[in-house]
Amino acid sequence: MTGSDRLPSRQRSFWQNGRVVAITLTIMALFVYVLGFRAASFPWVDAIGAATAHVIPGAIACVSAWRLQSWVTGRRPIWLAHSLLAIGTGLFWLAMTLAITLITKPDIFGHVVRAASPGTLLSGLFVYTAIAFIFTLVRTRQHAAESDAARVRAELAAVRARVEPHFLYNTLETIAGLIRHQPDAAETAIGQLGRLLRRVLDVTGQEAGDPLIALQEELILVRDYLAIEQLRLGDRLQIIEKIDADTHDLGFPAFGLQVLVENAILHGIAPKPDGGTISLTAAHQGGQLVVTVSDDGLGAEEAAILRGGLGLSLLRTRIEAHFPGATTFDVAASPGRGVSVRIAIPAVEAE
Repeated sequence: MTGSDRLPSRQRSFWQNGRVVAITLTIMALFVYVLGFRAASFPWVDAIGAATAHVIPGAIACVSAWRLQSWVTGRRPIWLAHSLLAIGTGLFWLAMTLAITLITKPDIFGHVVRAASPGTLLSGLFVYTAIAFIFTLVRTRQHAAESDAARVRAELAAVRARVEPHFLYNTLETIAGLIRHQPDAAETAIGQLGRLLRRVLDVTGQEAGDPLIALQEELILVRDYLAIEQLRLGDRLQIIEKIDADTHDLGFPAFGLQVLVENAILHGIAPKPDGGTISLTAAHQGGQLVVTVSDDGLGAEEAAILRGGLGLSLLRTRIEAHFPGATTFDVAASPGRGVSVRIAIPAVEAE
């Protein structure tokens, strides 16, 4: 998910939905207060006016109380600060209600004082308590989410800080073997390695934390990676791609495909004497980007695949952090029959 430079879509949705909820609650409160004033023998017009004079100040008092929560969390003793603000919320609500009534309906002022004062003060105390509780709950969840995001960023930074040592060693060894007999191939390999490392540095330099990059950009990195591995493995590594054109600009976690392809080579294809084939597919289906990476290598028990490997578990965590509750991460595997990983995420434009 992203930092302060871009409000995450799920947070935008939370606050947008919050406005709808606030408006809905205000309308409901107006309805309840109108009925309450009617029960106190107010005529309909007076009941509506008194209810409006009561609810609108209450909404203002609630907004003010919410905005003061960040301040009160730093006060000590915190129980005293909350108590004073709770009483202040009730008094502020009552004062505004009476002031509006006195200006707009002075003839019912005395009646409103008698009918509304106790309830308004109690409402202020109750509403403030609810606001303080909700704020604390939201703040706790935000801190937990920020901690999870920080952990994911730290793990991603560790992944970015190292390109698989075995891969680098094998690549350099392959290039060294090509220099004498196939200098053109060695030059190509060096160029591909340079582009791969430059891409790692480019994404590392981004400040978005864990960006969603265009799938096409991720494919460029993966193709360079695969080209180098093909120099090492030769005909033992075959590649099949089926990438729909309408997926090129859709967002996917940086290095996500590379992790899947690297796992397929290291654990499936490279250890197999005859090698094998890696298949990459990407499709835009029903509002989702569906990516599948499969191989016909050595395979493994599905449970072992799910348990093992930092890269795979980190990728799952990153995807869920971007799209909570809106993703699919399926792994199908069996010994001797390869591994297939299918990921479905909401189809959104790259950042």
